[in-house]
Amino acid sequence: MSTQANPAVSKAAEGLLASFSDKFVTKAEAKTAIESAMESIKKDLLAEIVAAKKAPEVAKATKNWVVKSNITGEKREMEFSLGKILHVISEKRAGRIPSDAKYAAEVDYVKRAISDGTASAGGSLIPQEWADFVIPELGARTVVLKAGPNVVPMQHQVMNIPGITVNQTVGMVGENAAITESDPTTNNTPLTLHAAKALTGLSLEWLRDATPETDAALQASLARGMARYVDGQLLNGPGGGNNALGLAEITFPAGNQIFAGGGAANGSTVSYDDLNALISALDEANAPQEKRCWFMRPKTLASVRGLKDSLDRPLFFDNLQQGALLIAAGAITDLSTGPDGFILGYPVYTTTNVPDNLTRGTNVNTSYILLTAMSDVYFGQGIRSQGMEVAISDQALFANAEVAVRIIWRFDIQPGHTASVGIIGGVE
Repeated sequence: MSTQANPAVSKAAEGLLASFSDKFVTKAEAKTAIESAMESIKKDLLAEIVAAKKAPEVAKATKNWVVKSNITGEKREMEFSLGKILHVISEKRAGRIPSDAKYAAEVDYVKRAISDGTASAGGSLIPQEWADFVIPELGARTVVLKAGPNVVPMQHQVMNIPGITVNQTVGMVGENAAITESDPTTNNTPLTLHAAKALTGLSLEWLRDATPETDAALQASLARGMARYVDGQLLNGPGGGNNALGLAEITFPAGNQIFAGGGAANGSTVSYDDLNALISALDEANAPQEKRCWFMRPKTLASVRGLKDSLDRPLFFDNLQQGALLIAAGAITDLSTGPDGFILGYPVYTTTNVPDNLTRGTNVNTSYILLTAMSDVYFGQGIRSQGMEVAISDQALFANAEVAVRIIWRFDIQPGHTASVGIIGGVE
């Protein structure tokens, strides 16, 4: 975690700079000391990171910040004062070491930090500690909900959404002639809640030895893991049993389905004609234009970006232009919060949740591209949890001295019309 990118940390650092400016040799040296502290003594920036969300609690006796674990509920006082450490660093840089007893713990900390690497200088006596940041796991991006389906709160396990598939018959009728009665054809789109569940046991020793920032990072990791799994179900859920039926599986084997390379038997790289043909298939089926978007693997987008005309000119160059328009319209704040690009005017969302081990003829390493009108896609979720439901218990795994974290997400996804989802299969 980069603490320098946090506006609250920067603001706190400026406040410290102002309050300790008379103790530094120069303002520039003070700024250097603060930046160095941010990088090398992250443990003591923890309270400021917490302060980015709310004002920190302060211990009455010591005036040190107090942080609370969201998992264990345990409150822990900061071991050192960041302000005092910055003062010690600045004094040391000026050739002075504070001798006041109130700085004793911070002076010892700074001295140990300098000599940790040398056993003869006391390094072997330094206990191991947990850093207050965590290297996040790598995983698939979650994209389906980001693309904006219709979110439908569900009070019960099944909800039927009524729809019309065929309009009434309209014809030209002469004066005084009878009008033939006709009725529209109706149907319903059923949403059935499926439950993704996870249970994790966390050692009390681990939680108490790790810093609260590590605690928070762990919670975020558990939530990301659930979100990625659900996103995979929304795309590829096989249906049946406890599984949802994902958008790609709804399209296979019927619907708007074509294959890369103009129908190559063993798969092929995607071509401009393939992309155009899929758009045409949705258009011919009268699928909505609103909120159409593509889903594909990152390497597939790279392949599409490489498509060139007969004069070796890239076919797609509108990514930045389209992104600038979205930013100007206030739809996104920057390119990192929006789609990954645009193909023929429609936004692209990439994720490794789109598989690359599908079979097409003799080729067992193909993928797919989805084109979906998200304005006609309905995402149902249980109204009682309204998304990801997290419960924490220090009793469920009491005998193991573990805290149990349970995550449940009840959901389903269905297009209003299968014609609103199209797929290019056999993509290399």
